[in-house]
Amino acid sequence: MFECAEELRSILRSSGDKQLTELAELLAMQEELDRAILKEQGITRYPQASMEVALFVELGEMLNELPTLFKHWKKTAKDNREKALVEYVDALHFALSLTNQYAFIITGSASTGILLHKFKYSGKWDAKNKASVIERCIRLIGASLWKIEYLFKIGLLFDFTWDEIYKAYKDKNEVNYQRLKEGY
Repeated sequence: MFECAEELRSILRSSGDKQLTELAELLAMQEELDRAILKEQGITRYPQASMEVALFVELGEMLNELPTLFKHWKKTAKDNREKALVEYVDALHFALSLTNQYAFIITGSASTGILLHKFKYSGKWDAKNKASVIERCIRLIGASLWKIEYLFKIGLLFDFTWDEIYKAYKDKNEVNYQRLKEGY
């Protein structure tokens, strides 16, 4: 299931870039978690459609924590950035799983330079219509192998820092292992 995932991580680590090296670490952590989940569930591979639906559901949960973005009818709408970050990281778990699962296509379809560019969490978005940008990114997440690239664009739109994402991922990964132990 994880053909070429180590090759992808090696490419990211060899960049010498702190964020890409940490992303390689998260991909390895996700593969380890996925192996434990697959073993527990008695399956050898995740159904891609289910994983993509789960990713979209988590993005929806993130957006529900940011109601001022799209709930123009709700006068009492109030954003909760911290909860939105947690939901964003839940979506990241699924994006990482899909990246590991399809690394053999990803690494086979792009040069090293393109790979490093696609997985780099950088830049700043100053979008006047964030809802429109998010809608476009969600469509691209569904249509592209580069799910992380578009997920990163959403994170940048909300000014989540890489350090926040990295820490929140590691915290949630511990929770996921605890849930696995508890039969969640």
